[in-house]
Amino acid sequence: ILVVDKPSTMPIHPCGAYNFNSLFSILENSSSRKKLYTVHRLDRLTSGVTIIAKEPHVAKRLGKCITDRTSCEKIYLARVKGKFPLHYQNAKTRFLNCETNGVPCHFGETILPTNCSENLIITENYNINAAHGFWITDAANNPKDNVTLEQLSQLSNTVDDILAGANQFYWLHLACPCRIAQPKIGICEAGDFTKDGSKPAQTSFAFIAYDAQTDSSIVLAKPLTGRTHQIRLHLQYLGHPIANDPNYGGDIFFHNELGEEACKMATEKIQQTEQSKKDTTTTTTTAAVNDVNIIAKPVVAPENSMSVTKQQPPPPTPPPTAAEGNISGPDRVPLVGPKLSSLLSSIDPSFTMDAEVEEQLLYIASDFVDRLSTLACRLARHRGSKRMEVMDVQRVLVQQFGMHVPGVPPLLPPATTPAVVQQQQKQQGVKRSASSTTS
Repeated sequence: ILVVDKPSTMPIHPCGAYNFNSLFSILENSSSRKKLYTVHRLDRLTSGVTIIAKEPHVAKRLGKCITDRTSCEKIYLARVKGKFPLHYQNAKTRFLNCETNGVPCHFGETILPTNCSENLIITENYNINAAHGFWITDAANNPKDNVTLEQLSQLSNTVDDILAGANQFYWLHLACPCRIAQPKIGICEAGDFTKDGSKPAQTSFAFIAYDAQTDSSIVLAKPLTGRTHQIRLHLQYLGHPIANDPNYGGDIFFHNELGEEACKMATEKIQQTEQSKKDTTTTTTTAAVNDVNIIAKPVVAPENSMSVTKQQPPPPTPPPTAAEGNISGPDRVPLVGPKLSSLLSSIDPSFTMDAEVEEQLLYIASDFVDRLSTLACRLARHRGSKRMEVMDVQRVLVQQFGMHVPGVPPLLPPATTPAVVQQQQKQQGVKRSASSTTS
């Protein structure tokens, strides 16, 4: 295996606009081994230890270990806004009577009778009891109904003490369903809802320390389920978003004046460069017009004739996008959970799909469509068109991915296209005429 400390802003594998600047591409291009296998993934904006397998059977075994959630656990550190967890406004969703009934839920699904709490969500599409609420336990996972959020925020710890099993700290466990709201652009949300695609999710948090100068806290997060953006969503739901996560309530330059100033300077430089290009284009065009001597004679229109005005040229057509071609449109429906389930049932009715597999397939499909559309648009622009057509998509599928679209005739090789064949026949006819004249 390979164990890599992945930096932030770098994706694990090629996706979207990242074709080469991904962890897998860099590792494969810098070593003799051209094939690596994913064991688990980290978000592009998340830094941390990443395990990569060199052989498929190793990736399968380690991946199953993570999926089963029995032989390993993931630990994350996050810097969040405010003093954790005092900003949480939904304290009424706390599970009570847990000291007599035990832990209220497992992996985000309720396991206790309803007399422990009524914070349950029944999701019809997935036929599960998705719990919604929080509870507090000690280091040994014993429920503590009498411990308040204020008391939890007073016990600062170190990461080493918590991992070593220190007794003087508390876990705040949050069960809150998550869902991918818009798969194509990766927008997720968490909350008390029963919409399509909502799935149980559970994360445990431990308070590490608080910095009064920046009004931020360091917390340790331990996810028990693996929903997309789960930790970021749960921290936002608790009222303590990750400090520099602009997608879920944070500020990208949280208390980072140097970074903010550098970004401002870069933005101004880009604007100046773009304006300079526009000024250069305008000057060149004006000079070209002034070099031409235009002689015009006035034309008097006859009486009762219609006056003619100069027609303004049409506005420039914007560059082609994925939505302008023949592969998508307003009547196309994105691939969602029920469709994936139906597809699996049509292949083998006895098979079922794990929720995490469905989630990963949706993201793979989104990344694939994004990359395919980008390459097809470039191809359309290369041939001078402002519209992406089927042949652009098909040529990318054949040349870049080695795929063939069922129901669409294969592309003819360049040497045998109708235009080339007609030109070759014309040239052969000229040659025959020349040879007959010579003879």
